[in-house]
Amino acid sequence: MPTEFDSLSTVSAWSAKLAELLEAARAATEEGDEARLAAARRLTDFVAHSHPASPDIQRLDQVAAFAARALAERIAHDAVDRIASRTAMLDSCSAELRAIRDHVNKAAPAAIASIADLSERLSIVASDAAALVNSGPADLEDSGGVQSRIDRLVNSLFELHAAFRTFSSLRSEPSRDGSGTVIPEVSRASP
Repeated sequence: MPTEFDSLSTVSAWSAKLAELLEAARAATEEGDEARLAAARRLTDFVAHSHPASPDIQRLDQVAAFAARALAERIAHDAVDRIASRTAMLDSCSAELRAIRDHVNKAAPAAIASIADLSERLSIVASDAAALVNSGPADLEDSGGVQSRIDRLVNSLFELHAAFRTFSSLRSEPSRDGSGTVIPEVSRASP
């Protein structure tokens, strides 16, 4: 298969080609990972196709190999930074969820109208949080996917909050009189 290096045969032609590749690599540093990978690949191909194996060509190969390695390290460093940032965000969400769960556990009313509904809402929140926390590296690269999971978790938390507000507004059961009959407060006569 023909390559961009097939027509090169002199040291000056190889040197001019390397200058072109280094300029493309410089431009790629301002772009995304795909552009950086493409530039690094071209530099690596330069080393693989350069000839003859003279000291001048070997020096050009060293420069190309160094530039390709620098681009690859930048890609890896940026990816690690993105993962660390998302991990910190997920840790923050997990801590907030734990705080909410702890608050819910402490503030749960003694008599809840629908335990099944509360349990279902808590399960949804826990499931959404687990999906967010257990996101793999590929999921973390998709910031839209992470954002949609966070949005779903926030919506679930709002629904859970609304359910608790409903439960906390419930009145206590009416008390029993001496005979065991339940008489609601509104029906009791004032003395």
